[in-house]
Amino acid sequence: MKFQSYLVCWDDYLNNALEIEKQFSNVNLNLEVINSGTPKDGWINVGDIRYFKQLYYVLKNFDYSNDYLVFIAADISQKDWSVFMNRAKEVLSNYKDIYLYAPYFTNDPWGQNSTMIESFVYDKDLFVSTNTNGMLFFMHKNLVKKALDFFDYFENNYGWEGMVSGWAVDVVFSAMAISENKLILRDSKYILNHPKGSSYDHSKATHESNLVYQAFNSFAGEEISSITSKIYDRMSHAIDSMKLNYFYKNIDLNQYVSKINYHIITINDERIENKDIINNLFSEQNNINIKSLNAKDNFEVENFHQDYPKFKFGWHSFKPGEFGNFASHYMAWKYLLNSDLDSLLIFEDDALIKNNFIQSYKLLIDQVPDDYDVFSVYIDDNQYPRYEESYKINESISIAYQDWSTLCYVVSKKGAQAMCSYVESVGMDRPTDWFIFRGGQEGKFKVYSINPEVEVPLSIDKRYQSQVQ
Repeated sequence: MKFQSYLVCWDDYLNNALEIEKQFSNVNLNLEVINSGTPKDGWINVGDIRYFKQLYYVLKNFDYSNDYLVFIAADISQKDWSVFMNRAKEVLSNYKDIYLYAPYFTNDPWGQNSTMIESFVYDKDLFVSTNTNGMLFFMHKNLVKKALDFFDYFENNYGWEGMVSGWAVDVVFSAMAISENKLILRDSKYILNHPKGSSYDHSKATHESNLVYQAFNSFAGEEISSITSKIYDRMSHAIDSMKLNYFYKNIDLNQYVSKINYHIITINDERIENKDIINNLFSEQNNINIKSLNAKDNFEVENFHQDYPKFKFGWHSFKPGEFGNFASHYMAWKYLLNSDLDSLLIFEDDALIKNNFIQSYKLLIDQVPDDYDVFSVYIDDNQYPRYEESYKINESISIAYQDWSTLCYVVSKKGAQAMCSYVESVGMDRPTDWFIFRGGQEGKFKVYSINPEVEVPLSIDKRYQSQVQ
């Protein structure tokens, strides 16, 4: 996911612009400053122009090799811009075809009460919205082209000279997105600061916004431009405007949810009932079917060593079941490593999942630190005495403290690389669960787990004897 970020600056907010620029630079995020104030070296000094022409400049200079244009007004402030930008990248990577994305702000006339239509199922902080407010937004490259076509039309038929306020353009862009049946998302996870009040002439701003709407009606046609009226209906809390289908045509929010890539480790049909329950619940997800190893079958073992010649043993007294279990996990890690997937959720076939597993998993994985190698979704209650408060990362997640069970965990591509590299250099020197969890405690891998007070969304089916023998 690639962003091209622009910060528009004027003298009143010079210090704030410098702080934003510094934070972006500290974490190697590209940022171009469009400066309408006193000229400054290293900035794009465009002279004393205001919002419309600043935005016009940005639209004209966007590089379409990027996925999103990011527009930031210099009077916006945020304590940690890297956290906010990482959140934006996470959302826009997970939910496809989002045309506009923006946070909420303090002193925001287009706040949640005026714009929210419907919340997302798997992310409690995200809302389908009517518009962004033009103070800070992420615009999909397909919409950038459409927005530029309108700005060119306005320039040729009306002219931006003397127009300063910026009113109405965010509504126009949002109407374009809705007309294409693409979503506008607002995010309440981070509320950015925006000062109260304004120094410009509101009567002039109203006149300018009316001119923009007049031009948009001529440019886009009455059917599309009428969506702007619906956006204002929502602001006035009209009953119909609170419904998704008032704006969108037969839209299914589930299509915007990234699928979970999952795999069930199994060697036979002994536990087919458990596998069927998982597959039925995950019917809309992405089932990755990777071969597992029955290490009690000599033919299978011989084929495994031929297929994976880099696999090494760091100790040679493992039981066949221990080797088979480890090798089955290793094959899943290798698959992930050689695929275009970012992560893989792995179940063992004695997992009994609850009906709310997917919702719980989505909420939990959102809170796992970005640097994770492995996140264990299961922990047995006999492991809770091992927990220490110092392990706590947030309200749901801790540094892993358990000692056993690979019943259910998600591995990142980075984690697959780390664990495969260890096996191929040092070797399999422990059973799978000790390899992961003790390896995490020894600093070899970044391993996280669920806090003791968090409900675990699955359990072990104890009707069957362990196959790790």
